[in-house]
Amino acid sequence: LDTNQDGKISFSEFQAAPFVKDLGEDAQEARFESIDTNSDLQIAADEWQKQTMRKPAPKESEPPQKPQPGEQTYDSEMMEE
Repeated sequence: LDTNQDGKISFSEFQAAPFVKDLGEDAQEARFESIDTNSDLQIAADEWQKQTMRKPAPKESEPPQKPQPGEQTYDSEMMEE
């Protein structure tokens, strides 16, 4: 998404993303603003990470960790919908 590699995602970069490019501009703006929590018109890495709720991928030398009992994962949340 960060096509100019400045470490932040601008609205124009966000609009080109496959998951929003087919949405209307109002819907794109609403999604962008929901991620841009400090309202600086750019999405920083920490804002993006909070939004995606994904844990960092394990290093190649580390085996994947199993979720703790009762812990929901991104996949299990998607399956419930």
